[in-house]
Amino acid sequence: MERLIPVVNKLQDLFAETGLDTPIDLPQIMVVGAQSSGKSSVLENVIGESIFPRGTGIVTRRPTVVQLYCTAKEKQRSVFSAVNGQGDRKGGNRELVYDEVPPEDEDDVKNAAAGGGGAPVDTSAIPEDAAGEAFAEFLHKPGVRFYNFDDVRSEIERETDRVTGKNKGISPKAINLRVYSPHVVNLTVVDLPGLTKVPVGDQPSDIERLIRAMVLSYIERPNAIILAVHPATNDLATSDALQIARIADPEGKRTVGVITKLDLMDKGTDAVEMLKGKVIPLRRGYIGVICRGSTDLKRNKSIQQAREDEIRFYKSHPLYRRMMNQLGTQTLARSLSTMLMTHIRDTLPDMRQKMASQLAEWRGELNVLGPAFEGADDLGGALLHIINRYSSEFAKSLEGTSQQTVNTQELYGGARINYLFNDVYAKELLSMDAFEGLTREDIRTAIRNATGHRNPLFVPELAFELLVKKQITRFIPPAYSCVDLVFDELVRLSLECEAELLNRYENLRQEILAAAQTLLRELKQPSMEMVQNLIAMETSYISVNHKDFIGGSAAISRMIRARMDAEQQQSGGKKKDGAQADDSQTSVRLGQGPQAPLQPQKRGQDKDDKNDDDSKSEGRFRFMRRSPKDKEGANDKEGADKSRGAGKRSDATMDNFFNEDGEPIPLDEQEEETHRKQQHSLESIPEHLKVSDVVGDRDKDDIELIRTLLASYFDVVRVNMMDLVPKAIMCFLVVRARDRMQSRLVSELYKPERFSELLNESSDVAERRATAKKMVALLQHGMQVINEVRDIRAKDEV
Repeated sequence: MERLIPVVNKLQDLFAETGLDTPIDLPQIMVVGAQSSGKSSVLENVIGESIFPRGTGIVTRRPTVVQLYCTAKEKQRSVFSAVNGQGDRKGGNRELVYDEVPPEDEDDVKNAAAGGGGAPVDTSAIPEDAAGEAFAEFLHKPGVRFYNFDDVRSEIERETDRVTGKNKGISPKAINLRVYSPHVVNLTVVDLPGLTKVPVGDQPSDIERLIRAMVLSYIERPNAIILAVHPATNDLATSDALQIARIADPEGKRTVGVITKLDLMDKGTDAVEMLKGKVIPLRRGYIGVICRGSTDLKRNKSIQQAREDEIRFYKSHPLYRRMMNQLGTQTLARSLSTMLMTHIRDTLPDMRQKMASQLAEWRGELNVLGPAFEGADDLGGALLHIINRYSSEFAKSLEGTSQQTVNTQELYGGARINYLFNDVYAKELLSMDAFEGLTREDIRTAIRNATGHRNPLFVPELAFELLVKKQITRFIPPAYSCVDLVFDELVRLSLECEAELLNRYENLRQEILAAAQTLLRELKQPSMEMVQNLIAMETSYISVNHKDFIGGSAAISRMIRARMDAEQQQSGGKKKDGAQADDSQTSVRLGQGPQAPLQPQKRGQDKDDKNDDDSKSEGRFRFMRRSPKDKEGANDKEGADKSRGAGKRSDATMDNFFNEDGEPIPLDEQEEETHRKQQHSLESIPEHLKVSDVVGDRDKDDIELIRTLLASYFDVVRVNMMDLVPKAIMCFLVVRARDRMQSRLVSELYKPERFSELLNESSDVAERRATAKKMVALLQHGMQVINEVRDIRAKDEV
């Protein structure tokens, strides 16, 4: 179990040596606290050596990763037994993590202060000659040992100033330090800069925000254990450490509280309530420690002596002596070691999985970048391979067999084109109104214009053709838009195909994209022309015999049924004879009744000829003929107006022959007066003339018939366009682009004199390839380190 910490330390050093960002989140203990809260002193007590710089203001200005390795050959087995819940394999007795009874004599005090009762040691990460005297090593100075820890402190100051400057600057770049000592437990902690509020030196005005952001970037990692340090002399409710820890760990699962300066509290006060979690509870609880103060440092009190004094203080205190399982530097060290080992054990499977995933991604990146070309012999083959690969990917994306089509988040390639046809273009056509831009007045005007100077007997077919052709042209804009949208999708697809491969060669990428888009533009024009021809075909011949077209007879029948239903609703259910009479009149008005009378016999029309004409007109487009009754009904009002007008004209005529006194006017004067009044009554027509506002029953029937026929034929054309436009686009644009892409690229680009130019790598490709190689080697080594845990567990089970 104890060997897990060295495994993580190896990974930590491995990632730090490469100078790259850590690819996985390693379990670590992060120490946070306000400035001068005693963070560094706590760590020095755990280490047993004075290694951190001291002074006023902010001292720790870079995160410091401290790895502790115990070099003792034999240690009592306590932590390991407690973590695994197992007893000693030989004696079968299980020991406790913490002593519940305080030391009874001076020997026990010295033994406890020296770190007795530590965990067994994994010596795999310890140099063979490391046993005995304590020393330190920095990762940035491999192989250099520091036996004098004053030199360690000086080196930390120099390395900090080298990166941050000498005037209180800060940096998130960590310093990695190893400490080998027989008086420590296997542990890894990260000392973070203290939280401060007021800038000093050349620190920026927002130093508080910068430090908080740096600290949060470390403690927000899911595998980080947060060690929140707070002095007992301050109110726990004002703790900056607990406040920022709560932001990163709202549930408190990863936070451990450390209460320092217990010996500096006012007389009569204690930290028992804090340590028991009654003020601010924490799941992992609190541990109290006493560190060396400024007075102790001036007296050069050793850490060993400070540890002994700490234990004597607890022993002599009436309350603290009963809480020894929550007090003391060694209790803190063993607790953190146990906590870290348990945390590593729980997160190790996830670490292995993430590292394997990262390794696969970097191998894929290296495969995309490919090897660097060493000579010109392979350039032609490489260029042809890239062209074939690009063309194949373009075709597969359209057909739906590309690897990109496995994407379940959004549509890709040919699926997007299908979406345009069925969900964009088709919906647009279905939403089109057959009479948009066409009023009833327009239809009436077209009918009148189509009859010329004649009074029509039937609805002119020419009016229907003119109107339906006008409405058919409304299908042109949606068809053009469909071509544009498909063209845009093909351009987009050409940009996405083998993007990673082409990014390696910037010149080749630009040439391939230019050639592909030129081909697409060339194919777009024939597609536009074909779509235009489809509309022209529809307007060139109006197929009234189409099986889906309603036709004249069916349209009239529909109108008759609609009128009958309307009249029945208005009459409230008249008698059957009355309804039949109305139907007969309606049929006569529409020219469909078998007994529809024509003009009176006195006009010299033959009845048999009339019936012949009626039978010929049935089932044909020219079906409308006005009956005498229709004329009479339509002109009742007009006749009345004419009668009244005739009366007025008669009176006006008499006025021409008599003056105001009733005396007859001479004949010459009568003719002059009549001529003058005629000039006033016969005004010239305006330049722009519209049909009159009076709409008779005949006009209403004609308009309704034309509207019925227009709607029916518009639907016929709509169905044709929904079917033929996508087919034309696929044939003239999509399929031709797929089939011609490879040959176009080869003819444009496969030229020996351009090989070197096209296959010249981008400036960052070499750097990306070197980084990918380094990361692959790094992660492979990391997988080997993690796999060592299997061997450790196997040996432990033997």
